[in-house]
Amino acid sequence: MNIDLCRQLCKINKIFYARHAQSFSNTRLASWDGWRRLFDSVFSTAATVTAPEVLRGETGIVTGEMLREQTGNATDTISCEQEGGAPEVLSCVEARSATGTVSCGEAGNVFGSAVSLLDVALGNARFEHTLMTQFPHLNWKFYGVDACDDLLTSAFEVPVDYMSRDVCELLYAHLEHDVRFSRDVPLKPDTQPKLDAVERLHLHAVQVDYAVSFGFMHHIASFEARALFLQLLCTCVKPGGAVCVSLWQFMKSPRLSEQALRFTPAACEQYGIAQKHLEQGDYFLSWQNDSQSFRYCHSFSDSEILRLVECVKPYAQLECMFCADGKEGNLNCYLVLRRSV
Repeated sequence: MNIDLCRQLCKINKIFYARHAQSFSNTRLASWDGWRRLFDSVFSTAATVTAPEVLRGETGIVTGEMLREQTGNATDTISCEQEGGAPEVLSCVEARSATGTVSCGEAGNVFGSAVSLLDVALGNARFEHTLMTQFPHLNWKFYGVDACDDLLTSAFEVPVDYMSRDVCELLYAHLEHDVRFSRDVPLKPDTQPKLDAVERLHLHAVQVDYAVSFGFMHHIASFEARALFLQLLCTCVKPGGAVCVSLWQFMKSPRLSEQALRFTPAACEQYGIAQKHLEQGDYFLSWQNDSQSFRYCHSFSDSEILRLVECVKPYAQLECMFCADGKEGNLNCYLVLRRSV
């Protein structure tokens, strides 16, 4: 696959989302099962406070009495609870103050220190909405990037510092100027992007605590561009921060694999693409009842996922990998990468 074909596939997807933004957003309202596992294993640590005897704010020591005055709680223990009074299992770490105990969520709220998160392919901000629901006591600062602004117009009401940017074009522009690639030379799947160039591809000006991208990487054409994106995402987080991505493996679904095999030849003919020029795992999927509107999607194989993990080792280490979502619980492979300190 060469750069021109990569850009053509990107353009096809931009047209698709511009045409179906509202109907697509309407089907993207619920949270994913995989997110809940991330909340348990990754994001619960966002609320961790480590202070053995006292909690120090910007102006000095914060005592248990001061915390009770701000929260209106008459007891010495302030706990994060969900509706119905059940303890919230995601906020189980507590930090002791001088005269009482305050849970990590309340402490973050009192101090006002923000927990920052970058979401590439923000969509309608449903992940951020779910995150705020799960961790209501934290002071979140969200940054979002997407190429389809129309998706944000139908978004949940979440405060987001939004940037409209075509990330795929950002990746292809870099690969095009890499001396090893050109319009006439196909991108080689076994070649990794130049690691020293990733730092210069600034996706966002602010380094964050967390960077996520869900339901996006299957729209990036070519292995090189997908590897470059994952490396780039790792550089967006602070040392010790976490990167979470989902990798769609739709060919494991009988229904979706049948659709992919059926529609890909028709889509290639419609767009004037020689199917032999696509990479292994590249397909076209239709949308709802519109059999003439296609989007380019890549189904990740297990071996490719392991290669992607190898590509980010200079920047981050694999902390967790699991499958979730769909009827069989295997439609997405999730990677949790911890930024090297």
